[in-house]
Amino acid sequence: TILATVGGNPVTNGFSGAYDVANWTFTNTNADGNVNTTAAPASIVLTGGNNGSSSNGNSDYTITLPTNASISFDWSYNTGDGAQFDVPRVIVNGTPTNMNGYSTSGTLSQSGSMTLTVNAGDTFAFNMFTTDNVFGAATVAVSNLAITTLPTLLWTATDGGTIVGANNG
Repeated sequence: TILATVGGNPVTNGFSGAYDVANWTFTNTNADGNVNTTAAPASIVLTGGNNGSSSNGNSDYTITLPTNASISFDWSYNTGDGAQFDVPRVIVNGTPTNMNGYSTSGTLSQSGSMTLTVNAGDTFAFNMFTTDNVFGAATVAVSNLAITTLPTLLWTATDGGTIVGANNG
């Protein structure tokens, strides 16, 4: 039996509130990228590495999620290098995923939208991955960020027993 729900599906629009740019961390790993937050809370622009190392590199903009949430956003990518060499991704708990609709065999300018679900305590990052760190950096602009808090269900066994899975058994 569900006795209560917590959370009420409030939506945070843009890089504001708990998701303000002050709560995110930028890091480079074998890269010299950057994040431009001057248009926040409406958008941010993540630039990947181009340090001349001819090696893989990552530029990450990371936050730890305070609640279970659905994250949706629009993205716009541009590179002069080649789509196969600089890839816009999201990373959840260390697992990278290319941004929805992105193609490594696509054009130098691409765009799309993405929605994913995360849990409270998950580490989420916008990421620009470079395979080569040469011939120019790529950028990805993230806009229309909407983070919807998902309800947390509280289960209580009405007969004093243990709840296993979705049943009161």
